[in-house]
Amino acid sequence: MFEPPLPWLDPGYATSGSRAIDIGRSEGPAAAAEFFYRAAIGDRAWSRLDESDQALRRSEGETLMAELAAARAERAELPLPAQRDTVHVGRGDRGPVHLRAAAEVLAEAAGVDCHVIAGASHGAHLQHPDRFAQWVRTAASDAIGAEGRR
Repeated sequence: MFEPPLPWLDPGYATSGSRAIDIGRSEGPAAAAEFFYRAAIGDRAWSRLDESDQALRRSEGETLMAELAAARAERAELPLPAQRDTVHVGRGDRGPVHLRAAAEVLAEAAGVDCHVIAGASHGAHLQHPDRFAQWVRTAASDAIGAEGRR
């Protein structure tokens, strides 16, 4: 997992998800979806989408609102796989504070190190695809090796 969102840990963060919920409550689910997608891809990329694609994204507003709300439901513990040696957690050193913190909390709960990709934010796979791919290859190789040790 790379900078896994764990929004129930601290509801005080002003994330795009929490802001989308607020917009959805005041302006409706379509507005929430548009805000969320614009936050994810940027206004320039949004403006390049044709109207049918924009309408499709807006139509996902109710589902998006439900998913964002469900993600914020308080949990007694972190959902970790039974085989903890398959857990690999990473983060960028420039990612959003709440996602960097969530990655560290998850890694600690799983008893694993949190890999840090230097110079990367939440979009590490786009900013530094070579570094991100190397991390994934290492994680996959470790998981394959763990299977062989069982």
